[in-house]
Amino acid sequence: MKKIGLLIIGIAVLFNVTNGQNSAVYNIPVNEETGLVTFEGVITVEGFTKDQLYENAISWFEEFYKNPLSVFKEKDAEAGKIKGRHRIKIFRTENEKQYQAHLVRYDISLFVKEGKFKYTLTNFKTEATKPIPIETWLADTAPDNGQSVDYLRQVDMFSKELVESLINRLKSDNVVKDEDDW
Repeated sequence: MKKIGLLIIGIAVLFNVTNGQNSAVYNIPVNEETGLVTFEGVITVEGFTKDQLYENAISWFEEFYKNPLSVFKEKDAEAGKIKGRHRIKIFRTENEKQYQAHLVRYDISLFVKEGKFKYTLTNFKTEATKPIPIETWLADTAPDNGQSVDYLRQVDMFSKELVESLINRLKSDNVVKDEDDW
């Protein structure tokens, strides 16, 4: 009888620890104005011109994405603006095997100025007949068989890896050189 009581207490504690966890587990950034999951930042890169940063950004897109032409939605060198849309695969685990659960699309925007750039990843939605914002995974009552915390973790990890790659590339000295300037 004592074991059953301990088991019930253990399950109750586990439920209370995991209940309400989705919104805070990975500290997913949510924009206060839009209510959307948004990864954004402004990075200072001293010694780089707007044109150098723009060229580095274009190079990063071409290196990071398998098919960059399908990602680009807007390129404007004069305004220092690049916008794109991409999607990532999100997996669920069942019986120690991984299966694709969702395709999640997101918008990426880069803006460059003299000595700094701004990045934004936002508008994450599952690709389905009717796209569903991933913000629904933040709800403690998300109907996902307990997988939403893992889905959010995958989005968070991907986004942080993308941002790290972007920052490293834009800070790189490997700027595309003018063929006449050798």
